Parts: sequence; C-alpha cells; structure tokens
Amino acid sequence: MIISPDEAILTPQQQLYHTVVGALHGWHSKNPKDHWEPHEGQALIGKAVFVNNIKFIFVQCGRKWGKTEIILYILWRWALLNPGNSCYYICPSLKQAKEIVWKSKDRRGRSRVQEFGPKEFVEGIDNQELRVIFKNGSFIKVDGSDNFDNWAGISPHLVVEDEIRSFRAEFHAVMNPNRAVFDAPLIAIGTPPEQIWLDRDTPHPYVELAHEARDLMMEDGSAFWIKRPSWDNPDPIIQKWLAREKIRLIRKNREYEWMREYGAELVPGSANKVFPTFVADMTLPHPSVIGHDYMVNALNGYN
Repeated sequence: MIISPDEAILTPQQQLYHTVVGALHGWHSKNPKDHWEPHEGQALIGKAVFVNNIKFIFVQCGRKWGKTEIILYILWRWALLNPGNSCYYICPSLKQAKEIVWKSKDRRGRSRVQEFGPKEFVEGIDNQELRVIFKNGSFIKVDGSDNFDNWAGISPHLVVEDEIRSFRAEFHAVMNPNRAVFDAPLIAIGTPPEQIWLDRDTPHPYVELAHEARDLMMEDGSAFWIKRPSWDNPDPIIQKWLAREKIRLIRKNREYEWMREYGAELVPGSANKVFPTFVADMTLPHPSVIGHDYMVNALNGYN
C-alpha cells in the first residue's frame, strides 16, 4: 500500500523534505517530462552529500556524463532544505560559468540554474550578480574563479567547483579555508586534464586533489571519490553520439583522447598509457534512492 503525504504522519522537517524533493523529482506532475531520476553515478554523488554527509567529494567523469544536471539538483535541494544558506557554483572563469548554467537552456527550454526547480520557491533572480534568491533566505551564486584573491573571507555553506581541471591551484588555496565557518561541503567535478604532471615532481592540481579525495575515502571515509565514464549516461541521444565519436577518434589514432575525455581516465596527451595509480575503478553500491530511510518508510514507495 502506498501512503500519501497527507496520510503519513510527518514532522515539519519531513514535510519540507517531501515538498522540496518531490518537486525537484517531479513526483506530483502528470507530465512525464517533469519526472527526473538520477542515473547510477549521479545517485552515488547525491547519496554522498545528502545521506552520508561527506564534506569533500571529487567526481572524475567523462564529458556529457550528466554532471551539470546533478550539480544543479544538489544546489537547489541544499538551498531549499537549509534556510539562509549561501551556495556557490564556480567555474574557472565567469564567462564559462555564464555559458554553462546561466545563459544556456535544457531540452525543455528552461534556464539551467534559474528554472531548474519550481518558480514557487524563488524570491527573485539577480541577473547582475548571477544570483538565484529563494524565499527561505538561501541563494545560489554563479561565478568564476578568475580573481581568486577576491574570494578570501566569504563564508559559504556549499561550494561546487566545476570544470576543475582548469582551475588555478591558488583559487583552491584561497577558497578552502572559507569552508571552515560552516563546515561547507566541497564538490570538485570535471574531466581529467591532458597534462598530468606540471613538471617531473609536481602533479597537475586536478590529479593531486583527486588523489587526496581517494586516499581519504579509503583511509577514514571522510571524502568521496568516484570515476565514471560518459557512457554511464543512459540518454539515448548521448549514447548514439558517443558511438559515433568513438569511431571517429579511433580512426584518427586518438584513442588516448577517447579514454581521457569520455572514459575519464588519466591519460597524457598523445599517449596511450593510463596513469598507473588511478587505473583501478572503485566498485561502489548503487543506492535505490537519494534520500533518507525514514522518508522511504513514511512514504512507502513515493520515490
């Protein structure tokens, strides 16, 4: 038997959870296009953030894997479930951030970040500051890491660093201490870089950060690292495009590019050898839901 939200005995916090998460997943919409469920890799990231409360998450993924979608979901869900929170989406440059999530639209014609969730939650959109302001006092701020010195002193509740391979190491050094005030989670995500080593003894900052996350995950579980290829995305349009792209690159003897850009492997440019300490993939369980056990029990099948 399925228990409706009206029949279930829920606390105010559980009611808020159901309202927000149900809206973001489109549980109550009669239009199938409004229904959204994460694919396996996306679900693992959501579980790390919302169920396991991990504070450092590194996602090593191929292009067109679906990173923007899960990032926007996490930003909206965090902002709406935590009143008065400051959430930051940051790209290497402001121009890049604008192009990826502010000016672009999804297949339904919605603005990526401004309209990801129902407008009923939104107090206003600040197009000058690139800020989505919610009625509960939270906001999502879109920005670039260009002037990294200007980031000193802010107190974020959640930080997303997208296209992490193009960030300068100085930005992370400035931003990371800011997280201390609210113990803010950091999600670093992107495709591996072409250059693995800056010099003989210095790995690329992407490699260093990924290695740190994986080590912490295995040592004490305080971080979460995941590597997922582009073909994890079940979207049939993406799958068809990837099949053509693989043939094209292999015919041009650019298998290394296929492995790096779509397989998410650490492969040097124009080489065919994977960086040895990162070859092994982690076998991780697939959660059936991004949520909390008490909601699964209370709603008995709603998600």
